[in-house]
Amino acid sequence: MTKITRDVISDLWPLYASGEATVEMPDWFESLNAEFRYQLTAVGAPGPDLYVAGEIAGNAFRIAGGEPGAKVCWQVTGVRHDAVAAQRGFDVRVPKTGDDRGHYLDAVAHGVPAELEIGPRDERLED
Repeated sequence: MTKITRDVISDLWPLYASGEATVEMPDWFESLNAEFRYQLTAVGAPGPDLYVAGEIAGNAFRIAGGEPGAKVCWQVTGVRHDAVAAQRGFDVRVPKTGDDRGHYLDAVAHGVPAELEIGPRDERLED
């Protein structure tokens, strides 16, 4: 199975008087990711004409087609392509087998006794 690591960033962004916006991404986002996917949702009113007017370049992308002053909830997903992600990608879902069934990776977070945790925490974090 191919291991793919993705970064996901989202925010709520106001549109300028022109009905457009330039969204600044974190400095590291573009250099560590590729194959970007965009999702836009108008907030407070319909936005049937919203679209990505410019894909990520220089750690920013552009939104257009909205009502002046409206808000847009956006999400961008990128496939990590740095050396660490390529070497250590992870499986999002790994079926439990044997004695692990009925136990938790973090029992305390689920409100059950620590004895139901799968192996020591430090052991799970090693490659």
